Amino acid sequence: MSPLDDDALADVIATAVSAATAPLLKRLSALEGKAVIDGRDGRDGLPGVPGPQGTKGLDGDRGPMGDRGDMGPIGPMGTKGDPGERGDTGLVGPAGEHGPVGPAGEPGPMGQRGPIGEKGAQGDVGPVGPPGEKGEPGQAGSIGEKGLSGDRGERGLDGPEGKPGRDGRDGLQGPIGEKGIDGKDGAAGRDGINGRDGILENLKVMHDGERTTTFCFKNGDPIDGGVVRWPIPIYRGVYQEGKAYEAFDQVTFGGSQWIAKVDTTQKPEDFGEGAKAWTLCVKRGRDGKPGPAGAKGVR
Repeated sequence: MSPLDDDALADVIATAVSAATAPLLKRLSALEGKAVIDGRDGRDGLPGVPGPQGTKGLDGDRGPMGDRGDMGPIGPMGTKGDPGERGDTGLVGPAGEHGPVGPAGEPGPMGQRGPIGEKGAQGDVGPVGPPGEKGEPGQAGSIGEKGLSGDRGERGLDGPEGKPGRDGRDGLQGPIGEKGIDGKDGAAGRDGINGRDGILENLKVMHDGERTTTFCFKNGDPIDGGVVRWPIPIYRGVYQEGKAYEAFDQVTFGGSQWIAKVDTTQKPEDFGEGAKAWTLCVKRGRDGKPGPAGAKGVR
């Protein structure tokens, strides 16, 4: 058998392929003529053997950022760093609105004592205390020199009763009577505004020597509400007509001792305006017995 040339070999191969594929082509033609019906997806085949890794392609464009993932677990605490420099004090911001009252917490440690609040209203004057004990008689005056004795005359008739003598000088101040019953508590004053924060080292207290105590800062600026007047009785001596007296001033008038209930220029009396301004503390004692008769003088 002689060898085939290229063209003859190609015809032989084409005839063989045509004969081999004729049934397949016929079947494909029949399938193409049928109506298309949606079939069910077949089961996935077994995974094929992974092919060899291809060469790395060119870098593509950067895609959009994905959603933020969940927060990972907290890592261990690092070592403490050195403290930074102290920053400047910021400006005080405006006061915020009052929030709702929260539940009462446990009592905290006692803070520093704040300044004394304003003096409350004066309570009602208590009733007059009982009279003090009677004072001792004053010392007798010195006896004058004895005059020469005269002739004894006849006893004359009793003369008319003389006019009452003038009031003697006020005696020494008697002891203060017992304390009267305390008056009713006055109504509670309103809460004061918040004061400035401070320390006791910057507090200065001044006293005028009588009833007034002033709390102020070390530079002399008075603290709001820091002036306190204490209800302390102070004896002012014998009453002087027209002089102004303050509440709790004590004076001697008419042999008795009085205490002022309010600031006043009225005269101490048991009636009228004087009774509204003064209260009797110690009532005048009775006159002492007459002293012994002095020596008879020269006629």
